[in-house]
Amino acid sequence: MFKHLLIVGFLYSIFLFAFSQDTLPIPKQKKQNLHAEFAGTSFLYSVNYERVFLQSNYFRAGATVGLAAFAEPVFNYNSVSVPVGVFSLLGKKHSFYQSFTYNSLVIELSEYTFKSGMNIGIDYTHKNSFFIRAYPSVYYDFKDILIFYGVRAGVWF
Repeated sequence: MFKHLLIVGFLYSIFLFAFSQDTLPIPKQKKQNLHAEFAGTSFLYSVNYERVFLQSNYFRAGATVGLAAFAEPVFNYNSVSVPVGVFSLLGKKHSFYQSFTYNSLVIELSEYTFKSGMNIGIDYTHKNSFFIRAYPSVYYDFKDILIFYGVRAGVWF
């Protein structure tokens, strides 16, 4: 009789443990971020906003928009850049592989140009929502192709 009670008690405790694990709330992934970018989509620096539209356990996809302003009085070069792009993040927990395609409208005093590019890199997100990305980037317009390395740092909210 004691063995039966022990077995039933053990099975009942496993059932309660499994049930309690099933009802734990899953932490919600944050869908927006604000970040600074150096040597990235605007070539020198920019401030960007990202929004995730598709999300699962191992995949995120979304869009980004940014703004950068340059003023160089020595060479009389002034411009404003508006990078717009789509991105995807593939990974788990804190580390992701990032692919990103962007188009950037650069407005100068006398003209405007349309530049495009893409990059593939690594994204690390700390548990307090701070993230950093590093990537090589291919930058191209109708005349030039450049390869350089960019860094992004920001926070998810």
